[in-house]
Amino acid sequence: YKQWYQRRVRGKIRERSVEVLFDGDGDGNSVATLILDALLKCPIDCRTELAENIIIIGGGSMLPGLTHRIKEEILALVAFSRFSALQGIKTFKFYKPNYPANIMSWVGGSIMGCVEHLHDRYVPREFYNSRGVATLPDWCSLAPQLKDNTAVSGGIVRWIRRW
Repeated sequence: YKQWYQRRVRGKIRERSVEVLFDGDGDGNSVATLILDALLKCPIDCRTELAENIIIIGGGSMLPGLTHRIKEEILALVAFSRFSALQGIKTFKFYKPNYPANIMSWVGGSIMGCVEHLHDRYVPREFYNSRGVATLPDWCSLAPQLKDNTAVSGGIVRWIRRW
């Protein structure tokens, strides 16, 4: 058995490693700008509802104060002309999932695998193995087929099933 050693990391190093999320890459994209860009790509009537239901998941989301910092960054960025279409949104709320944030993507994947009416959005193993990850379609852009074989277009699809 290997012995586990505790390593001390100075505060400045810990702080700087998280600042990478907010400094942006070469294109000027940070976590906050990516969230706002995603909202801009959504239909106008859904933006407010989506802004009030933001979920941050993954191991990094468990950092103390991360969601508060992302919210501050978002509120500061909305004032810029790049995001002027979102200035009508006054509140950005972060939803806390029922499961730990570091395993939430696995929980979502297992739920997706169990839901039978989403079978048209699955990618068969043979397709993935033959073409690779670069050719996978975006999940939101797949148009589900209705019973009368008409496609529903749009990134956000709401349909009501009548029993």
